[in-house]
Amino acid sequence: MSDMPEIIKLRPHHLLCVIAFAPKGYDERYILFMQKLIDWLNSNPKQKILLTDGFCITCGYCPHNDNGNCLKELKVQEIVQNILNLTGLTIGETTEWENLCQIVVKKIIIQDKFHEACGICSFYEQCRSVISEFVEFPNK
Repeated sequence: MSDMPEIIKLRPHHLLCVIAFAPKGYDERYILFMQKLIDWLNSNPKQKILLTDGFCITCGYCPHNDNGNCLKELKVQEIVQNILNLTGLTIGETTEWENLCQIVVKKIIIQDKFHEACGICSFYEQCRSVISEFVEFPNK
């Protein structure tokens, strides 16, 4: 996946998706792309990420993309706002992938704010089960 741009545009709700991705329930094309993206980011922790509220690197592969329009936009925007509020990150901010991971883990996962961030997502339980492999959640 050496064809990655110098700066990857990513919507904030994908920060947790990449950290806690469970390849179930998505179409095969999206799963393959996400696995490549995750592998790339894990191998390149200094990769620059630009947080965007528009079309990002994953949108072209997303089954909810209808010719550039997100069919889940209202839900996505709510999750994005939750993540921005919890982390202090801002749209337009550019930083390294490893820094974003540290912020998300520290301010959402360790602080037990995962439900607050992503509880309305249809994939919440799948991601929660991945995260629970390395963090113990109280019963919610």
